Amino acid sequence: MNDAQMDALVQLSSELVGTLDEKAIIQKIVKEAASVLDAQGCSVILIDEATDECYFYGASNASSELLQIHFNRELGVVGKVLSTGEPVLVADASREPSHYAGVDRRTGITTESLLAVPLMVRGRLIGVVEAVNKRASPSFSESDLHLLSIFANFAAVALHNARAFGQCRNEAEAFRAAAVRPDIWMGGSSAMKRVWSLVSKVGQTASTVLISGESGCGKEVVADAIHRAGDRRDRPCICVNCAALDPNLLASELFGHEKGAFTGAHAQRIGRFELAKSGTIFLDEIGDAEWSVQARLLRVLETHRYERLGSSESRFTDARVIAATNVNLEEAVREKRFREDLFHRLNVVSIVIPPLREHLEDVPGILDFFAERCAREMKAQPIRFAPDAVAALAAYGWPGNIRELKNVVERCAVLADGAVIGARELRTISPLADRRSPVNQSDEKVLSGSLWDREKAAIEEALAETGFNQSAAARRLGIALHHLRYRIKKFGIRKP
Repeated sequence: MNDAQMDALVQLSSELVGTLDEKAIIQKIVKEAASVLDAQGCSVILIDEATDECYFYGASNASSELLQIHFNRELGVVGKVLSTGEPVLVADASREPSHYAGVDRRTGITTESLLAVPLMVRGRLIGVVEAVNKRASPSFSESDLHLLSIFANFAAVALHNARAFGQCRNEAEAFRAAAVRPDIWMGGSSAMKRVWSLVSKVGQTASTVLISGESGCGKEVVADAIHRAGDRRDRPCICVNCAALDPNLLASELFGHEKGAFTGAHAQRIGRFELAKSGTIFLDEIGDAEWSVQARLLRVLETHRYERLGSSESRFTDARVIAATNVNLEEAVREKRFREDLFHRLNVVSIVIPPLREHLEDVPGILDFFAERCAREMKAQPIRFAPDAVAALAAYGWPGNIRELKNVVERCAVLADGAVIGARELRTISPLADRRSPVNQSDEKVLSGSLWDREKAAIEEALAETGFNQSAAARRLGIALHHLRYRIKKFGIRKP
């Protein structure tokens, strides 16, 4: 080893340990190690800590981009190093029985001689760094092997630190994404006790759960309760609304993407499945996911593997999946709007949350719960509802379910003149649709004059005026196209 090589090694090592991005470190190893050793190419083979599988990272003759190849850890000289933990120098690859030429076909580089050195951290093998073909001579020397071994020590520490930093960063982002949600009391009636009994049982398992119920009935609350009932409670529970994003953005949200994967992908993005590692991912409104996203989700449920958009590297997830829907998935399957195989994968355990109108005996308790919570948030005394106001609220059909009831309580807490709200003041503050109508009337009458009816009518009018041109109707309504499509599905609006 000459002085120039030593200086280059010291400089490169200091740059490596000062970098905390794993991909950047790999690229630097591949590029700079080849320069220091005067090699035609270098590669890094790393062990995936989650799956114990190996991935090859290296350059090719055809492109300067970093190749990513799934690698069988038992093959070739690399396999020998992975099994023994000892460095290997091969002067003539054509005479080496263990040499594996399969990677040569992918890189376009014909291996004539090579060095392979283990990457060790605290006695633990995390991978191999390999150099191929000495440029200035027929083969590498023992001095080159010694130089690469020294360099591998720095490279292994840098990779270990980057992985640890990346894991901490991902966990911090995961807990931010799974910001603590306040508890919501949804009732203790016999109907709700059946729900909580199922939550208690399924929470102790890792089974996939499908929660169904009308919008606003508390599906996310139940999903969070399932997560906290099991041994994943200390890990993040991350919610993704499958109806809020168009298919490409939803795929990126779920699985992540690499820089340059599509127009506007200016930086790498970590997907929700990756952030939910060892925790729970809650797929809300799964019935509105597009067919292409459904296919990706099916693969994750079957194999626990996925790829970021723009990457061929397979990743493993052990996140528990809980899904929720306010549409009839069995009907959607019959109408070919939802994959039957995905439905069966999701429907391992089914929990149906009853609408609020089916457990109205819980209304007084829910009113008190939200009144107390509003008081804490507003730092004020809690409001109370007089018996006539409670009776009026208990006679309402609640098309928006618990979410609508919560909004009524918050509105009253802000606008009420006194601490006690009677039926007359309630009508002034929060005029509800047909509040005096019996609950057992048809849904059409209960919803009469509601916001839902008005929204549906506006959409139908816009579609009629544009000849059911959804893009034109979305522009007329001033909403995004995918939001319009979601509402068309939600209201069951069909083209004449």
